[in-house]
Formats: sequence, structure tokens, C-alpha cells
Amino acid sequence: MVLSLVAGGRAAPDVGWTRPWPNRFGQTVIALLAVGPVAQSQAGELLAGLPLALLITVASMLVAFGASTLLHRRAGVDRATSVVATLPGGASLMLALAREAGADEKFVVFAQYLRLLIVSLSLPLVVLLLDGPASEETTAASGAAHTGTWEHWAGGWSSWAMILAAMGLGAVVAKLIPRFPAPFLIPAILAGAAAALIWPDVVPDMPQAAIAAAFIVLGTAAGSGMNGENIAEFRRSLPYILVGVGMLMAAMAACAWAMWGLGIAGGVDAYLATAPGASEPVFGFVAERGGAGLVVVMHVVRIITVAVAAPSVPRILRRFTA
Repeated sequence: MVLSLVAGGRAAPDVGWTRPWPNRFGQTVIALLAVGPVAQSQAGELLAGLPLALLITVASMLVAFGASTLLHRRAGVDRATSVVATLPGGASLMLALAREAGADEKFVVFAQYLRLLIVSLSLPLVVLLLDGPASEETTAASGAAHTGTWEHWAGGWSSWAMILAAMGLGAVVAKLIPRFPAPFLIPAILAGAAAALIWPDVVPDMPQAAIAAAFIVLGTAAGSGMNGENIAEFRRSLPYILVGVGMLMAAMAACAWAMWGLGIAGGVDAYLATAPGASEPVFGFVAERGGAGLVVVMHVVRIITVAVAAPSVPRILRRFTA
């Protein structure tokens, strides 16, 4: 999964996979992958995690504001750009906010996707450190899924129908509610989880070809801003961007440690739940490792919370910079 992210990122400048519809397809497939862990969790467990998710989201936003201050004062990045570049709310949402706030869109994309790459690369290392190698049963099941017959790769017509239906739902939501956060990710998760709770057999079994394609196209999108030209252009700010990413990851790791110590979640699930961004790779790990639905819920809450708070950012910035 991570290899496809990196390899796809290197190929991004030379291919057309960074266009909207391939990315929407990738987000939809990952969203449907996340439906299983949510549907298999108890409703009470998920509801109990909502206040915690909101608390950790607020904490991540406060740390992001601290990182933006460092970027503004040390690297000379304007206030609007520094704030939008460090908020952990999803790169596409932050790009829209950058336009509204008058921030440097190119810098925002660079900083957001740099954090996405760093967080994504940390996931397998942390999973291996805390959870160890997958058990023989998990390895066998994963191997069967990835190297099985043609049916495993091609999937059935019902799986592709679910993907198309979920993409259609996302398109409708994006059309009717232009400000809805991640319209090809969150509606598919919510609708799929609701359907699975009513009809358990509805939980989708995604074709391996669709999963592989999803991570490749999302990898190219993540790597599209990581070319040598952009790195050279922002080299003065790069150390401070990395420090900001480190601040955010350290703060969220502390939250994960607290969740683990209090018995709220296991070590791996706690780290995945508090990861500052990289929701799509996180959902992939949850689906592959059989993680808790709480992880998905916490990421959905973070995206929605930042999306709700984001429209106020330009107004606040204008007040402080007037």
C-alpha cells in the first residue's frame, strides 16, 4: 500500500491520474473498505468515542496553530498560508480554504501532501513495532485475498455496482452541498455502515483490482506536489514544515499513548485513530488488519469538525492581520 503511494507519487508529473474522477474513485473504494470495521463494531462503542474524537481533533488544531506560528515567524510565510498549510483537515478541503483565504495554494498543497506522505510512511513502521508481524491466520487470509483466483481480483458485479452507487452518491452530495467535506469519502462510509447495520450481508467485498487502483491513483495525487521544482522553491520553509509535522505527530502520539494506557483502544488502533491526516491509508490498514471501527469514526469526526471550523479561519485571520 505504501509502496504504491511512493511509486505513484514519483510518476505523478507524467500521468493524468491526478484528475478529479480517478481520485474520486479511489476515495470511494477506500471508504467502502472502511465500512466493514464500522459495521462490525457495537453502536454504543462508536457513540462513546464521539466526545473523545472531538477532544483530540481540537487538540490537533491547537497544535497546528502553534506550528503555523513557527512557520510564519521563522520562515516568513504569510499568516493565512501558514495556518491553512498546517491544519489537519484533508488536502482537498484545505485547497478550497486556501482560495477563500487568499493563501498561496501551491505552498498549501506542498505542505499538506508532505505531511500525508510522512504520516503514511510511519503507519507500517508503527504497526510492526506495536503489533508485530501479522499472525499466520491473518497472513494466510491476506495472501489468499491478494494472490487468489481471478474472482478475487475482478470481483462480482455487485461490488462494482456498490462502487458506482457510492460514487453517484458522492457526486450528488458534492452538487447539492458544495461545502460538504470529502463528499466521495464520508457519505459512502455513512451510507454503507447504515446499510450494513440493517442488512449485514451488504458489507462490500472490494475487488483487489479496485483496491490496487485506488491506492495507485491516490498515491499519484499525494505525490503530485513533491517534485524537485517545488522542493527547491520552498527549501527555506522546508525545515519548519518538517518541524510542524513532527509537532503534530508527537502530540497525536501522546494522545494515542493515553488512549492505550487508559484501555480505550489497543496500541495500533490508538495510533491509527489519532494519525493527523492520511485517512485513506489508515482506512486501508484498518481493513487489512481487522482494526476497530472507532478508528474510522475518529477520522470522520476530525474531517467534519475541521470542515465546520474552516470557514471561520479567513475571518479570524483578517481580524488578527488587520
